[in-house]
Order: sequence, then structure tokens, then C-alpha cells
Amino acid sequence: MTFHQFTSVDRFVFYDTESHGYLRVRKELLDGLGLTDKISRYSYTDPKRFWVYLEEDYDLGIFLKKLDKKSLEELNYTTKYVKSDYFDVDGLNYPFLKQTCEFRK
Repeated sequence: MTFHQFTSVDRFVFYDTESHGYLRVRKELLDGLGLTDKISRYSYTDPKRFWVYLEEDYDLGIFLKKLDKKSLEELNYTTKYVKSDYFDVDGLNYPFLKQTCEFRK
């Protein structure tokens, strides 16, 4: 298996915060694609560093280009609508700024 192939773990979810959007992607997939150091601080990660939430305006485009996709619609994903402050948590910006934190409920 190469990292370009998606696994059953790769359930892409697009988080819509009313004013912005983020695609949830496995960090391991980004590592395998060589994108780990190309992601901006406008993207986020989960506390366990398993998922990266790619910011829609720049980072998502880098990811899609690497996969030879022209748009998000070419991926199999679902949308989750969340409040505008869902990602407003210290320490979850990418690259990692702090070691411990929790998502808001």
C-alpha cells in the first residue's frame, strides 16, 4: 500500500464553520504525500495529532493538487456543520503549538 491510496480510516469530513471550511485528513497521509511541512498555521490538528483539518483557501488546494484532483467534489466526503468557534482552541493550530488541549463540545 502506498500513502496515495486511501484506507478505510480515510473518511474525509469537511467541517463547515458558517464562515470557513476545513477538510479532515489523516496526518499519516499528509506525511506520505510529503505535505507535512507545506501546511500553514491556518489549518488545525486534533489533540492526539492523528487528524489535520486543512484550511479550505490554501492548504486544501495543496492537498488536492498533490492528488491530481481539481476540486473537493472529486473526493468522497461528508459535511459536518459546526459552530464558528469549533476550532477556536489554543494549541491546535498546525504546526503544533502546545501539547494538551481539547476540542470544544
